[in-house]
Amino acid sequence: MHRARLALIALVLGHGIGVAQSLTASFEEQVRQQMRKLDTWGLRRLLQEEQQIDKVQKERARLSTSPRELTELASDEDSEVRFFVAVNRNTPIEVVQVLATDPEAQVRSGVAIALNYEPLGPRSEEGIIEGLALSLTSDPQVLVRLKLAENRELPGAAYEALAGDPDLLVRLRIAQNPQSSSTALAHLAQDSVEAVLVSALGHRNMPVEWLEKSVDQPLPPVRLAIAQNINTPVGVLERLAADPAPEVRRAVARHANTTLAILDHMRADQDLEVLLALVAHPRADRKLLTKLARDDRDAGVRLAAQKRLVPLLRQEIREDLMERWRTQ
Repeated sequence: MHRARLALIALVLGHGIGVAQSLTASFEEQVRQQMRKLDTWGLRRLLQEEQQIDKVQKERARLSTSPRELTELASDEDSEVRFFVAVNRNTPIEVVQVLATDPEAQVRSGVAIALNYEPLGPRSEEGIIEGLALSLTSDPQVLVRLKLAENRELPGAAYEALAGDPDLLVRLRIAQNPQSSSTALAHLAQDSVEAVLVSALGHRNMPVEWLEKSVDQPLPPVRLAIAQNINTPVGVLERLAADPAPEVRRAVARHANTTLAILDHMRADQDLEVLLALVAHPRADRKLLTKLARDDRDAGVRLAAQKRLVPLLRQEIREDLMERWRTQ
């Protein structure tokens, strides 16, 4: 049992008295005095004190900013203590390297959670962290790989390796990770699982070429993800404007990249939610809104268009009056 552990026993078992005793007493003698008390305690008291010691150890591992203390705690027999050392950003990199090979998956998952790859950080650590990330991508325990896939501070190569993981939940986490690389997402755009495809094709880092290649996917949720992607180009939106699934057309009618020409073409759509989305679109002009304000298919659409049209007409009249005044 290392010195830090003995110090905690002296503190907890003695309730702070042993540490404050005679300044001339050696550290070892104080510990011996406290250890002799153990002989008079029953099982229940011993278990309670052991739990208290473990609780203190975990708090130290979680909150400590001392590299030396964290190095000592990294060898604690309690795997939860080692886990908190692993997730502590103050733990020295050489200690993290050791914990990355810990026999307990929980501890290795802590390393996966806390890895922080900074391309502009210290060059001495950059390669080590990248190596650790890549080694954890092949960890035998899915828990470790799942936590790694949720990490937003990995090198691109790690995301790419996890995109080919045999476990669908790991691939799904990569598809959902906001920092996943475009290369990893391009791989996931070919995945056989619908949930992975939907998340990947809706990702902001998905390469445009894969949005274009996937527009004819037979699954409506996949086409919907493309229609909702912030980077979907006008050409793809134009094709999806005539999609058989109404939810896809609604997404096109709400998309920021949808042009006025596409909006005007969609005016013939029979879905009322599509028409209401056209009315609300920022690019809807006076001409389009006037047509919708006179549409005889639905009173709600007409009313919504009229409400948007009124301020536009007022502004036009105001501008006309100002122009007349200036020419007088």
